[in-house]
Amino acid sequence: MPCIRLLKKNYKIVNFDLNDASLVVAEMQKREEWEHDFMDFVAGSQKWNYHQLIAWLFNADNFFKSFTEWRKTK
Repeated sequence: MPCIRLLKKNYKIVNFDLNDASLVVAEMQKREEWEHDFMDFVAGSQKWNYHQLIAWLFNADNFFKSFTEWRKTK
């Protein structure tokens, strides 16, 4: 089941899922943005431990919504 739909100029719908999220995370890790930048942003003022945060992000909808908000700060 898709979590996010992107409507491109040619009206083709692109569905993002956890497979796409893993590619994004891999690139973030290469750029050293995952551990202390993105994770800190997502955790915010929450009292989550690392494992709870990862479990929450495992939902593709949560991940891409957080990723979109984080990118707006860049």
